Amino acid sequence: MKKIIFLGLSTCCLWACGSPSVKTSPSSAEFVSVDTLIDMQISLLDSVKPVVNKEIFVDGQTENQRIKYVDWGKELAIFRELDISKAGLQDNYSVTSPAPGVRLYTLKSGKNSVVQHLKIQFASGSSQIARMEGVIAQNNYLYKSEKLLSLDFQTSDQNNVYLANYEIKTTKKILFGDEEIMQIHAKLIE
Repeated sequence: MKKIIFLGLSTCCLWACGSPSVKTSPSSAEFVSVDTLIDMQISLLDSVKPVVNKEIFVDGQTENQRIKYVDWGKELAIFRELDISKAGLQDNYSVTSPAPGVRLYTLKSGKNSVVQHLKIQFASGSSQIARMEGVIAQNNYLYKSEKLLSLDFQTSDQNNVYLANYEIKTTKKILFGDEEIMQIHAKLIE
């Protein structure tokens, strides 16, 4: 009788250990700190001092600029809005890997946050970020705003990841007003 009970308990324990676990919320390790990434880029770019070629599109007009001296803290501040790594925000997102080397954070239904989704692509066979893109949206009865933000990175010979180019597209619509669209395409040149 003792052997039967022991076998029954052993079988239950093995079955419980072998069953797949259900993930109720993503772990903190799955989240990338955008603030930390931006801080590292600011430090690197301040030391390298690259020239930036910008194409700016506002209300149907296009302007090209070549900028030698950039305040990277101000220039990259808008991308900090993509940071969903804070503990209070993590449970608002589902984390999936739709393709190898891609991590997608999507706002769960019924959850409130301005970041609708964040997609991070890693360099092939690496944990280094190659591209980050996200959508930030704010809506109320009088105002609708959407920002599409993306950052592209390259790896240097010294294995440093540095910003290669970035894009910002904002769309704003105020009740009874015209929609305003602004786009910035920036490429960093050494």
